[in-house]
Amino acid sequence: MHIQLYSSILRRSVIREFPEVCYVEDYPAPLVPSGFDHVVVGRGIRLPGLDIDSTVNAYLNAGVPASKYTIGLPLYGAGWTGVPNVNQGLYQNATGASPVLWTNGTGLCPDISGNTPGCDTLLTPGLATYSALSALSSNGYRNYFDSRRVAVSLYDPTVGTFYTYDNPATALLKMIYIELKLPGGLGGAYVWALKDDDANGTMVKTMAAGLGR
Repeated sequence: MHIQLYSSILRRSVIREFPEVCYVEDYPAPLVPSGFDHVVVGRGIRLPGLDIDSTVNAYLNAGVPASKYTIGLPLYGAGWTGVPNVNQGLYQNATGASPVLWTNGTGLCPDISGNTPGCDTLLTPGLATYSALSALSSNGYRNYFDSRRVAVSLYDPTVGTFYTYDNPATALLKMIYIELKLPGGLGGAYVWALKDDDANGTMVKTMAAGLGR
């Protein structure tokens, strides 16, 4: 969550007077830290706390009212290719961005100009909609759930491609977190974007159920 990088320099007085809702997307971040969730900047300086709970705590400690804090779940995933078959692809190096998929997850889109029907609608290497990713477990990929970090990933060792994203399991747990983080809960949740959910609206319905809607 890139917004964590700036949280330490937000002045309390500015945050308290901020009248709008605070929108923070997880892109998709783990719910809790693992020890590996950090960014390296400058001369190898590591900035820890790139997880939802650390970011929420930073804003709450800086004075943001819990009722104004909302967490966004992207209905897309980030992917890499050239990932070695070690630790199910997690925390490994990659040679490049994942290629664009067919919408049904059965293969790769041969043309990302937008003129070929059936390609994933994002048409961007390194990104894929939840709709396309949800079909990959039936097409050679295995789904891995990290219960300690509350995060999920997809990996196919045959093609060496790895995706991190949110699925219904992580979405539901994040909604429970929103409800139970502190008395009264946080402000709520949102998605980007509705069009990237599957045809049944699985992710949005899961989030609504988790928030008691």
